[in-house]
Amino acid sequence: MSKRDISLRYREKFLQAKHQRQVRTYEAAWDECIRRERDAGQVAADARVRRPASPESAAEQPPAVRARKPPLPEDVEPPVVEFSLTYHTKFGQELCIVGSSAELGSWDLERRVPMSWTDGDVWVAKVEFPPGKQDVQYKYLLKKSDGGIVWESGLNHHTQVGMGVSPLKCPDRWGEG
Repeated sequence: MSKRDISLRYREKFLQAKHQRQVRTYEAAWDECIRRERDAGQVAADARVRRPASPESAAEQPPAVRARKPPLPEDVEPPVVEFSLTYHTKFGQELCIVGSSAELGSWDLERRVPMSWTDGDVWVAKVEFPPGKQDVQYKYLLKKSDGGIVWESGLNHHTQVGMGVSPLKCPDRWGEG
């Protein structure tokens, strides 16, 4: 084989690998869109189920009754997850976390959870979840001093909440979800 043939062969392999990476990226983005739409549909369906038949019936209930969460059994402690990430920031920057559960903002940037800086450039957020098992996906965000947001690259981080360990510690690394 000549150098030209070898070069063409490697170029072809490179283009195939590039195409496969693009396909995987598009498939992951599509899956995320479907998941978000499904979650939004579930939230809308939940809202329709809980919505009173008329404004008058809503007004008849005191606000405390409408907003009250179901009581927890006395012996059940809500699970707490301690998310931590070692990340060196510049002055004015801060880290946040956003994820698939309501407690992590349901992927809504306006409802992201701020993290607190600790010694050693370790950022920490302790989040209380409702009792019961649930899979949670999440990503870290860098909030820049100008207000811009940088999403963590790579796959989502994943954990299972409510498996009996509280606080559940999730030490993560940026970009290694």
